[in-house]
Amino acid sequence: MTRLAVNDVYLNVEVTHTGPAILLLHGFTGSSITWASYTDVWREYTTVAVDLLGHGHSDCPSDPDRYRMEHCVEDLLTLLDRLDVQRTAVLGYSMGGRVALHLTLRAPERQ
Repeated sequence: MTRLAVNDVYLNVEVTHTGPAILLLHGFTGSSITWASYTDVWREYTTVAVDLLGHGHSDCPSDPDRYRMEHCVEDLLTLLDRLDVQRTAVLGYSMGGRVALHLTLRAPERQ
């Protein structure tokens, strides 16, 4: 487990292997554990499984505004910068799929 500071909160992120990056985004009430059984299958990729804000081992701010989609996307972009990931495929399940769509619209050059 690695908790990284991004935009005044801490996000938990699990990074495995090396190669082209895949950002893994879990569904509502999930966490990075959602992807644990898949990361070894994807050995040729750097997998970046993040606990979105309020989930898993990431922070749970009391301000409801902090959970807005634009904050979530900015947090993920900052996290990718901290990890020096310039481009990544994005795989999202349920709520994570919605986040992936917003991330792609906000920063298409990162995909």
